[in-house]
Amino acid sequence: MLYEKRELLRRLEKFNKLILTEQDHPSSVTSFVSFFRQLLRSSIPRELLPVRELVTILKYEKPNIFHMMKRQAHQDLLLEFLTSMDMDLQLARNKVEQIIKDSKDRKNT
Repeated sequence: MLYEKRELLRRLEKFNKLILTEQDHPSSVTSFVSFFRQLLRSSIPRELLPVRELVTILKYEKPNIFHMMKRQAHQDLLLEFLTSMDMDLQLARNKVEQIIKDSKDRKNT
């Protein structure tokens, strides 16, 4: 389980990097779609994956990218699944921050 939590932390850090570095432009859609595909294929147990939270953050932080993913969803079941998710943005941020904090705390002990 320790490996999976480290892997999850690494994936969350990658997501944060994408949010910070990618422009909210259709040319960045591929980077986020690739990220979500890799995340869902990872060895991290499904119950640990904060997919809904990450999709919600993307929806509000990069609305143009999210919109383009939604437009492509009619051709792709994964995108349809992802873009149908939603929750409160602050709850999503809080949960992701808590996962990161817990993972780092465990790494330091």
